[in-house]
Amino acid sequence: MNGAEKQQERWKRCTKRVDQELGEALGQAYVAKYFPPLRRSARWRMAQAVEQAMDKDIDALDWMSARPKSRPRISCTR
Repeated sequence: MNGAEKQQERWKRCTKRVDQELGEALGQAYVAKYFPPLRRSARWRMAQAVEQAMDKDIDALDWMSARPKSRPRISCTR
């Protein structure tokens, strides 16, 4: 009915459904199990350093006015 010639394999349908329904919660459980707090904090610091470097690069753009410069920062902090 939806234009597909044949139904996807069951494991693909199940995986897609779990990801749609539980994506964020499943991701949090995965991180909690496989990434100890020390490793998470190191990655968090690395992500913050990348964001700070991006902010510095955006500030250095002379062709961009102040208002558009604030938009990338907003999207990076979400």
